[in-house]
Amino acid sequence: ADLVASGLGSRRALTAVPDDFVCPLTAELMEDPVRLPSSRMTVDRSSILRHLLDVGMDPFTRTPLTPDQLVDDAELAARITAWRRTDELASEGAAPASEGTGDGGGRGGGELPQ
Repeated sequence: ADLVASGLGSRRALTAVPDDFVCPLTAELMEDPVRLPSSRMTVDRSSILRHLLDVGMDPFTRTPLTPDQLVDDAELAARITAWRRTDELASEGAAPASEGTGDGGGRGGGELPQ
């Protein structure tokens, strides 16, 4: 699994993301996976749409490709959604290192209680 920004909130910046959930064009967690018809690769919809604005071809096979040819990958989208829910639940109990230390997070200047 890759370590990528998962966008699951501020509690954890990085988490182990299953490789098949990562867009090969951006190396980011996919939000809306779609399959490309000629290469059969799965990428994030927003990534391939940006690519198609400039190039108009499948980035893997260089064959012509239009947005209407993209095939939704509902099964993968459901797996990503389920993984995100599980990961969010697992991370709810994990506090960042700076929280809960009791030092107030500031620098000096304060007096200790008597």
